[in-house]
Amino acid sequence: MYEDWQRALPELGDDIYLRAVATEILTALRSEPLTFPDLLTTLRCCDPLVVGSVLGELRVSGSIGEDASSGAFRLRDVTSMARARPRARHPGAEISVTTDALSLIREIKACLPPASPAYYQWWFEDFCYPTLAQRVLRLARARSKLMFIGAPSLGAYVSRRTTAQTWLVDVDEALLRALAPTLPRHAVTSVYDVFDGLEPDLRGGFELVYTDPPWYPEFINQFLARAVEACAPRGYIFISLPPPYTRPGVEQERQSFLSLARSFGLKLLRRWPSGTRYEVPPFERQAYLRCGLTLDRPWRSGDLLLFRRPADPMRYAPAGDSVHAPRWVEFRFGSTRVFLSRDERTRGGEPSLSAPPGHPDFTLGTTSRRELGRGAVNLITSRNRAAVATGTRELASVLVSLARSGDLRGDQDQVRRSGAGFRTSALPLLDALAALLRERP
Repeated sequence: MYEDWQRALPELGDDIYLRAVATEILTALRSEPLTFPDLLTTLRCCDPLVVGSVLGELRVSGSIGEDASSGAFRLRDVTSMARARPRARHPGAEISVTTDALSLIREIKACLPPASPAYYQWWFEDFCYPTLAQRVLRLARARSKLMFIGAPSLGAYVSRRTTAQTWLVDVDEALLRALAPTLPRHAVTSVYDVFDGLEPDLRGGFELVYTDPPWYPEFINQFLARAVEACAPRGYIFISLPPPYTRPGVEQERQSFLSLARSFGLKLLRRWPSGTRYEVPPFERQAYLRCGLTLDRPWRSGDLLLFRRPADPMRYAPAGDSVHAPRWVEFRFGSTRVFLSRDERTRGGEPSLSAPPGHPDFTLGTTSRRELGRGAVNLITSRNRAAVATGTRELASVLVSLARSGDLRGDQDQVRRSGAGFRTSALPLLDALAALLRERP
């Protein structure tokens, strides 16, 4: 069926991933013309920059055209729209959220701080909360103990829908502190990094563990390992994974993950493609605006998997104790969160800030860890501004002092006035901080 299409594909070289994306776009356009946001939903988490690039190649090759008035893309050969398959709709399109549920969702979301790229945070779309809570509560009993690792807002929602003891576990202390007013007495919060050891009294004590890891192999594997440790025999584990088009090589990563799950003796009970969907956080919106793309609606989704732990005793085998994620200290400037690495190697010397390689305006071009210069970044904000910092011990003192001034909004004169007590040599540092805090439309 695809032979004619493969001949029609543009010169994408031997890149199997790009050719697969192009084929999926052509397949989707068989049913009807689709806009760019429609295609992002259909391709399930493929990077918008990749989709835009492939669309450009398909247009140049003459395979597709674009309607000037609607912005919808269509196949040049309209006869190929015969035998069309129904296109995938937004998973939330047919889900109605009750007034009561929506009120609770808004209460919880009003407490959430801005999502942070330091912790790879994306908040769920509204309809996900009742949908995911229903899946969790179908398996939980009133006297169950539930744990949510890396998904505290969902844990907060579920805790208001059950009397089961509910643990919200996350590395982001400010997030857990913000959610505390929304929690009932039977909910417990715990600041915890999965790359640290799990407390012995938490091992094997939870009938259900829900985990939503950052989508990189070492995080996914470690989150699963900690979930297995926390889960009771015959207990259930939910985990989200990046869909097949998320990035090149992700299918191999998914297969490695399933092999790890099998090595733990887990039984895969069910998969929900696009079972989780996420809002566009400010830092992601800023990244794509920099590249000329406006993300006007959510596009990122994850595949949700449900496993069951065996009854037999299991060896505790954390997947990556030798791997350590960056540790951060947070400073707050109004609605902007600033994260500075705790890395001991950069603490000494004079404090300074420089732009990441390839990003002279201190703004990262994507949210991906593969972004040029991202590896050198040890200061990052919730608006995707980033820097390479030295002398971080003294820099932290500067940030503490400036944070007392409140929301500086990147005004250079205001930042300089707030730092009036610092020596003159600190002016370049203050100006760099002003650039980092400067808000953009």
